[in-house]
Amino acid sequence: MNFSFELHFPDDVLEKYVLGSLSNLDCGPLREHLPLCEDCRTRLTKVEEYILVVRAALTELGIHPTVRFSAQSVFAL
Repeated sequence: MNFSFELHFPDDVLEKYVLGSLSNLDCGPLREHLPLCEDCRTRLTKVEEYILVVRAALTELGIHPTVRFSAQSVFAL
């Protein structure tokens, strides 16, 4: 994958980062970018909050919360 963005990282990359599925190689540029970019930090916080809400809802429904869903697939549920 190997991302090198000067502006902003896409939401799917932020989602993979939060879920721990972004490779170590790809985490480096994001970790360097986040302290410098308020927009990406804000979006990362929103992704983290969204994932917490989805996991809580899945737990309430009796679905194992470690099942990984993308934002797009959850809306399809």
